Amino acid sequence: MCFLRGGAGYGPLEFPDGIIEDLYFAEHERRQAFLYEQHCRKENERHEQIHHLRGQLRKILPKGRKVRVSMVDQAERAIDSLSPQIKERVQKIISELNALTADAEVENLRKAV
Repeated sequence: MCFLRGGAGYGPLEFPDGIIEDLYFAEHERRQAFLYEQHCRKENERHEQIHHLRGQLRKILPKGRKVRVSMVDQAERAIDSLSPQIKERVQKIISELNALTADAEVENLRKAV
């Protein structure tokens, strides 16, 4: 079946292999650039969410931490002294943070393989 014709009696157009390869390569590059940008957007959103959740924990947890420790570790240690409503909120934040950081660990493992 002819979909491109050079004229009434010429039959289908033929393209050199080099042109087909160039078109394929250009399409591949565009696809890879799109996937990279998509990945960067998702990573930025994940980092913003982590930052937001850690900020929420900072507002809830006691002040005056002298040694730098993980916000999640601090929350897990202080959780028993919190009211039931706050305790539930902190557990939800910890759960979300763990899910976000687990995604990053899985992604790092994929890259390592």
